[in-house]
Formats: sequence, structure tokens, C-alpha cells
Amino acid sequence: MNYSNYSLGNYSSSREDQFSGMLGITYRPSPQFSVDAQGQLLTNMIYKTDSRFMIGVTYRLFSKL
Repeated sequence: MNYSNYSLGNYSSSREDQFSGMLGITYRPSPQFSVDAQGQLLTNMIYKTDSRFMIGVTYRLFSKL
């Protein structure tokens, strides 16, 4: 999680707030196969609410060579 309070310089005299956070989880039913899920959230003056969700799948074909 992250919280920031910043100024836009010459564009605005007030200070703006920003919040961002990320949460992820990994499910590994076997040593060769895993599923990863990640969610992100960002709120600030420019992007009122920006959210993203990503899923990744990994399968290793070879164990130790």
C-alpha cells in the first residue's frame, strides 16, 4: 500500500492525495504448475479510480537437467 500527498507545481496551488495498493496470491497444486493472480488499485485526481486484475499461469516442462 502507498499513500502520497503532492503538489502539481504551477498547475495547482493545492496539494493532491494519491492512494495505491496491490494484492496477489499464488496457487501451486504441484511443483511444475502454478497460477498467479494480482489486483491493483490506484486513486488520485487524474485517475479517479483505476483498477487492474491480472492472471498468470506457469508450467515447467523440465525439472532438474
